[in-house]
Amino acid sequence: MSFIKAPIFIAMFTLLISCAKDLDSAQLSSTVVASQGKAQATYETAKAIEAEGNNKKAAKIYGKVAQEYPLSEVAPDAQYRQAWLLDQNGKLLDSFNAYDRLLTKYPNSPNYAKAIQRQIALANAAAGGTLRTTTFIGVKARVEPKKTVGMLEKVRENAPRAPSAEKAQF
Repeated sequence: MSFIKAPIFIAMFTLLISCAKDLDSAQLSSTVVASQGKAQATYETAKAIEAEGNNKKAAKIYGKVAQEYPLSEVAPDAQYRQAWLLDQNGKLLDSFNAYDRLLTKYPNSPNYAKAIQRQIALANAAAGGTLRTTTFIGVKARVEPKKTVGMLEKVRENAPRAPSAEKAQF
């Protein structure tokens, strides 16, 4: 009798473990549908603010859309717009991380190729010493070697079969 229950228990346990690896990101479909309108409205607000020339504020709002409504239709574009605006404003390390969020969360994004190319360029600039960060006292300094290695590892992970992965590994 117990031999019959054991396989059933193992199968149920395996099924439960494989359902979701992050319970916080699991959402009901009704919640996702209801949030589409809010996400779209917030995204349109960010576009209007960007059109006015306030790129810093627009980048924050785009980031809010991507973070609060990750399953919305506009989230991939909002994530890309945030990364691009950070890049344009000289926040290059923040931009690198925003591109990384796009690449890992939204691999089917139409902006994937542009994002990976820009991420590669930023990582190579950090490795070459041309990418500078501002220290807490306002002095420009090279990116720390540990951080540079992490950037190159992310490039390798995001496009493992691309020629850039081999260069990043080297």
